[in-house]
Amino acid sequence: MPLRSKLFQNDRRLEACLVDDKAHVVPGAVGDHVAKIQTALLMIDGSKIDQPDRNGKRYGRSTALAVLSFKTTRGIVNRTYQTQPDDIVGKMTISALDEEMVALENQPDDDVDEVCCNGDPADAALTHMVYHHLTQVDEGQLRNPGLFQVRNARSFAGGNAQGFASVSFLSHFRPLTGPQKAIAAPVFGTSIDFTFVFLSDFKGASGRAFTVAAGPFIVMNCGSFTPSSGTLIHELTHVWQSQHHSINTAYIANSVSSQALAVTENEALALIDPTLKGDPKFPDQFPRSPYACITGRPFSEYAAEQIAKQVERNFLAAAGSAVALATAPIVAHIKAAATGVDADNVTGLKTARTEDKRTAGVLF
Repeated sequence: MPLRSKLFQNDRRLEACLVDDKAHVVPGAVGDHVAKIQTALLMIDGSKIDQPDRNGKRYGRSTALAVLSFKTTRGIVNRTYQTQPDDIVGKMTISALDEEMVALENQPDDDVDEVCCNGDPADAALTHMVYHHLTQVDEGQLRNPGLFQVRNARSFAGGNAQGFASVSFLSHFRPLTGPQKAIAAPVFGTSIDFTFVFLSDFKGASGRAFTVAAGPFIVMNCGSFTPSSGTLIHELTHVWQSQHHSINTAYIANSVSSQALAVTENEALALIDPTLKGDPKFPDQFPRSPYACITGRPFSEYAAEQIAKQVERNFLAAAGSAVALATAPIVAHIKAAATGVDADNVTGLKTARTEDKRTAGVLF
């Protein structure tokens, strides 16, 4: 059986590692397959892999120690010739990493219908801070990816970023890793320009992610540099919405208006049925929610969060499942989008929308 995780599947070298003893991944190896192993170790165990190993996609000492720790914790030993774990990724190890990545990729968020909180008034101060500081950066300082180093943030600011925040502030931002872009590729193809797209370890007041567009920069504030795959895909959909609109913050305005609409609608419904107030999601997310939608409609008839939710659910769904099939046209539209403004995206973001979560067949 081939590798099943979205991180590993269809990687020729890792697929070979699963079936061929001669294809073990060993210390000294370099390449995208090593970077994917590093990402898995970071996401599964929170392993400490140093920056030189990660930047170089190199199976160095810190990567080897992380592999050894992973195998020791799980007792991965080939008893035919070993008595203790080693620091090599072979058949048993890649299989174990793949299984745990599958479980992690399919782990639902605590509040499945509340992935992000774009436009939450409680996040206004943080949004302003991120926007203010990033708009002061000289674009040229970021065109060389090597200038952005979390542990040497002063090089990121450079000499042209007058009035920029402290070095400690800059340590909260990182570009996406190669493996994270690889996770996104089956969904977005080449329709996202990652040049000025960053992750930050800030998060909203409600504990949820939110995405800020500031000049050429788009920052996904996920509370972590290794967010869950579902959260990453959801927030990247907002990046796509920003990059394919003439107004890069239109998705935020639409999200805000859709959330406000849900509150207004739900409070009106509660006047008729006061029992609705007993639901913990009332009035923001129940019974009507800006994330909920009925699938099968044209792309232009969905609001910002409804599109992001469908893309997220498609990514997490099993291949061939009802959810995967129902949301496939939305993902296909996004993946096929050419550079520049997408007319259906512009039309969809003009209108605030919600859907009743109690409706049969509704997706949220």
